Amino acid sequence: MNQIKIDMKQGTDKMVHDTVQNAVKAVVTLFNEENSVRNAHEAFGIMAEAEAKLLSLSKTMKKAMAKMLETLETGTETPAALGNIEYLAEQIAEEAILMAAKGRNCIDYLTYQARIMKNVDPETGEIRE
Repeated sequence: MNQIKIDMKQGTDKMVHDTVQNAVKAVVTLFNEENSVRNAHEAFGIMAEAEAKLLSLSKTMKKAMAKMLETLETGTETPAALGNIEYLAEQIAEEAILMAAKGRNCIDYLTYQARIMKNVDPETGEIRE
């Protein structure tokens, strides 16, 4: 019986992993030319902003967990505390997916730019076929 639970957990983990991967791909398709990056420094800035959002949410989650711990003594506010934790977890998931999509977008644009620059004639500036 324990083996079945383990197999189900592994299946669930894979399903969550696949769902996150699909979500990242879906968000990447929403980006357009306005979201292109010019260089690696700009990509770093984009990723640093995303990291700051995640760190801020993580700090808020830590406070929410402490609040829930306090409610365990009385038990009266535990459902509300759990609701807050669930909400924050969803926000963290959203920001993490956005960060991954922004990272993928930066990689795609920087790779594309590098490929084009490799095919540019340094003397004429024209793209070689």
